[in-house]
Amino acid sequence: MLEVDQLDVFYGEAQALRQVALRVDKGAIVSIAGANGAGKTTLLKTIVGHVRPRSGEVRLNGEVISGRPAYRIAREHVALVPEGRGLFSDMTVEENLLLGAYSEKDRAVIAKQRSRVYELFPVLAERSGQVSGTLSGGEQQLLAIGRGLMSGPDILMLDEPSLGVMPAFVNRIFEVLVEIRKAGTTILLIEQNVDRSLRLADYAYILQTGEIVLEGRGEELLENDMVRQAFLGMG
Repeated sequence: MLEVDQLDVFYGEAQALRQVALRVDKGAIVSIAGANGAGKTTLLKTIVGHVRPRSGEVRLNGEVISGRPAYRIAREHVALVPEGRGLFSDMTVEENLLLGAYSEKDRAVIAKQRSRVYELFPVLAERSGQVSGTLSGGEQQLLAIGRGLMSGPDILMLDEPSLGVMPAFVNRIFEVLVEIRKAGTTILLIEQNVDRSLRLADYAYILQTGEIVLEGRGEELLENDMVRQAFLGMG
């Protein structure tokens, strides 16, 4: 479904990604792990068109999308839930959700997507008229995921969804990712909780200083010595 082929990305003269190649199959959950500064967020931003690669390609269903403006890539049903959530704190829950469906003109489709989000996250339905800046950190993260779902994405990319979130909400986030995948949405996940993300993932990649240094099935990587030492604190 999604292919990243030999991607080189620079910020000025500093190279952030070096010959990165990965594949995300339709209906899969794929995880990307790596230390801070490894290039994980840059990779997602490049896929959605916020950053342009110097070389290499990003392909969606066999079609090259790298180099396109971000709004055109979003219309291909690719959604990013960014690190830090990116909500409009002075707007209500409902208004933030509707922004996620800005490119959809069919009101019936928008209503269906909103109902789905409220079914996944009842707390958002209860607080639909509440200003989002007054929500807890966990509730704001649920809202950010809900906004991403409002576009009806074929592939949903999440950047550190559990960051700064209480454990109870972290559990709900991981439960919802399973539900989203079961409903047919492909997921590309960056997550600080490497143990949980690898247990969830069908396939995973380890990114180090801008390069893919390891890949494999999530459960297999949990048994890898480098992963155990670097991310799980095990000798």
